[in-house]
Amino acid sequence: MYDILRSENIRGVLLDFISGYPIDVRISLSKKEPIYSVNNKVLDENTLKLLLENRIIDYAGNESFLACPKDASIKLNVILICPVHKVALQKIEIYENKITGAIINAPAGEMSRNLIKRGYFLRCEKGETVFNPDFLYRCENGHVFGLEDGIVANVKKYKVNEDTLNFVKEYFNELNQASNFLSSGGYQIIENRKFKGLSGVDYEFDLMAKKGEQQFAFYFIKGDKVEELLSLLPKLYDISQLGNVPLNIFIVTGKQVNDDLLHMFDRYNVKVIKAEKADEIIDFITKNLKS
Repeated sequence: MYDILRSENIRGVLLDFISGYPIDVRISLSKKEPIYSVNNKVLDENTLKLLLENRIIDYAGNESFLACPKDASIKLNVILICPVHKVALQKIEIYENKITGAIINAPAGEMSRNLIKRGYFLRCEKGETVFNPDFLYRCENGHVFGLEDGIVANVKKYKVNEDTLNFVKEYFNELNQASNFLSSGGYQIIENRKFKGLSGVDYEFDLMAKKGEQQFAFYFIKGDKVEELLSLLPKLYDISQLGNVPLNIFIVTGKQVNDDLLHMFDRYNVKVIKAEKADEIIDFITKNLKS
């Protein structure tokens, strides 16, 4: 889970989810395919895949959309048309006079007190009463088209997984509290949270800060997953090959790490912080970093 949270592009989308922005969909005019976005940020196929794999969003079924052939808008209004005169129809209310039983079009004067509403019918501006009208579509930009001209696209629907989003909210809460605390202690927060190893590969961290010549990087691990911890070792080896690296790395995990792994990390001067909440991270910073 934390791998996806380190990606700058994904972080932007997640913060939009937290702010309440939904997944919007529109149709590509050129490819006749759906385009998904959040707060005007387009979600490419790989991003959608990552969000699904990490249960940040869930698949919620399919839906077919009709879109305007001129601008691919899917916000459409139906226009009822007179099949004889080919003009838009008006909705005319009809009333019945309770005294005489006569049908009239609208209440008038004192007689209106004797009227009861019966319903409505459709009338053409030429006076034609229409019972089976033709129809056209008008998109939000005013383009009018028929059903046979529209773009039909099958769209997958997605919804945000609230349980996962709560976990993400807590993650950002921890980062913000730790970041603010470091800033108050004179540390400069590094926006580009990457550090290049000897191989030239950039390794991304959850939070980075610097003070003087020293840089500090925090790497979050969910629980004590051995696989994820072991996957760090090649990265740490690559960084360590640079020689005297001014980078202090701290692994943050909620579980106790076994002694063998701790010894491996000691070789690279990496410390493990056992913390489940933001205040435990801040407590570590207070005792070990902030001067």
